[in-house]
Amino acid sequence: MAMQFLNSLRAVKVKDVPQHIKPLLSREKAKKAVEDFLEDYKRKYIYTGSIKPLHHVLIGVGVFSYLVALPHERRHLAHLEEEAKHGKGHGH
Repeated sequence: MAMQFLNSLRAVKVKDVPQHIKPLLSREKAKKAVEDFLEDYKRKYIYTGSIKPLHHVLIGVGVFSYLVALPHERRHLAHLEEEAKHGKGHGH
């Protein structure tokens, strides 16, 4: 599907790109795409009794928690680098 979109985009002039993309980003198209994805997901994993949805949830929670903690960790790292630059110890 992505390749079809990219191939169709190659034939469009740059000034016409917004008009070409606008119909693809409508609320109805997005809703239908989500519904189709969920139906395919249920058919592929839920109805078959697969354990994959559990893996997807665990990976999703791990990624989410990493993204939530990332700003704090970056601030902590910047603080440590600043202390090292001024020759101070860690202080803990």
